[in-house]
This record gives sequence, C-alpha cells and structure tokens, in this order.
Amino acid sequence: MKIIDLQDRERDRPALVMGGGPSLFDINKDDYRDAVKIVCNDYYRSAFYKDFKPDYWCAACSINTLMGLPKFGGEKILDHAITNGLTLFIGIPRPNERDDVRKYVEGFSYGEFACFWDWGNFEIQRLLQHRYSTKGFYSHGTSVILHQIALAFWMGCNPIHVTGMDLSYKVAKERTGQTHAGFNEAWLGDDDMLQVPSTIQTIHNDLAYFGQIAKRAGIKFHNLSWKTNKVNFEGFING
Repeated sequence: MKIIDLQDRERDRPALVMGGGPSLFDINKDDYRDAVKIVCNDYYRSAFYKDFKPDYWCAACSINTLMGLPKFGGEKILDHAITNGLTLFIGIPRPNERDDVRKYVEGFSYGEFACFWDWGNFEIQRLLQHRYSTKGFYSHGTSVILHQIALAFWMGCNPIHVTGMDLSYKVAKERTGQTHAGFNEAWLGDDDMLQVPSTIQTIHNDLAYFGQIAKRAGIKFHNLSWKTNKVNFEGFING
C-alpha cells in the first residue's frame, strides 16, 4: 500500500487517536465505537482494548524495536498489530531497514494492509504541507502520537479526538498511579523524558501546527487528555 492510497480513505468519519497515557480511561468508549481508531506501539498491553478493537496502528522506530531483537526486550510489537488485523502505518528512519520490515510483513501476506513511509525525508509531513498549503511542516515527531494525528488529517477524518496524550509520565502517575494506560513502566523510575524542555516545546509546536490546519480546513480537533495535558492552541480544543 502506498501512502497516497490512504488520502481521504476515511473522509468525514470521526477519528479517535489514542496514545499510551492513562487519560485513555477518562473517555467513555461507547461514544467512540464507530470512530476510526488509531493506536501505536505496544497498545495491546492495556486492558482498555479488550472490548475496543482499533483500526490503524502507527509506529516510527527502528527495526530493533519493531522486530523485538533480544537486547530490545524480545517482543515483536509488529506481530501484535498484524495478528489483530490492523492497517499498518510505519515510518522507519533507515531505507535498508524499511525494506527488511516490508519483506517481513509480506511474509504474512499482509503487504496490502501495510503502508511504509520515509521518516528521514519527512514524507507525511511534506504531503500534509502540500495538501493544506502551509508554510512549514511538523517535526520528525518526538512522540509517535504526532504521526497518528497526521494520519487522521491525511485520511480526511473529521472530527479528530486525541486521548492518551498525557505528555508527562510523572504527572500521569501522580494523577492515576500509573505511567501508562493500565500499567507502569518500571524502567522509567523517576525520569520524565517527555518533559525535557526542548522535547515538550517541539511537541507543542507540532500540536499548534495541527491546530492551524484544523482551523483552516474546518476540522474539529479535540484534546481529550486535557486533565493531564491542558494546552492553549488555536484550533485545538480542550475537551
């Protein structure tokens, strides 16, 4: 599948973009049963999804993470997305790794359900820039949820709701007792990698960029993680 095949694929359908943060549990799933559901990474670890099947799976990482090499934990997060029948949207930095992952996916006879895009050359970013006639484009994506949001815009979804985007492991744990939606990542310790000033600024810049697209295109763009991550960007509505 080529990235162009996804353009307007879900036009005017509501989208629910779901990160891994515990604010997932703030929503009423029944309100979003008919939405296009976009998840990422090891989403399956959360009990949230036991009766809530996603549609699209996003990743932007190296082959080491996707394929579960032993020194990276040994778990093939890619296999979970395939066996659960999700459409794959994968950005991989190195071209040679992209080819290796493509061959692996095709081994499952799953190629028609997988879209691989060029992370290094800002492929989805440039396509959105052209589509919405913006001066610039969003970053390489400090958080994968930015690529999930980009996919929702590219597919023509409206409205777009974002949840599980807590952007602070520390705040999430203080509010819910957990770093993620239904589990703790013990290896994080007291670190809060997402709250490095340069990292959070890049994420905020990207969210503001999407807010401007939403405003220009008449797309309703909602932050459902506002209890943990309240933002103030034009076009991105808290609640």
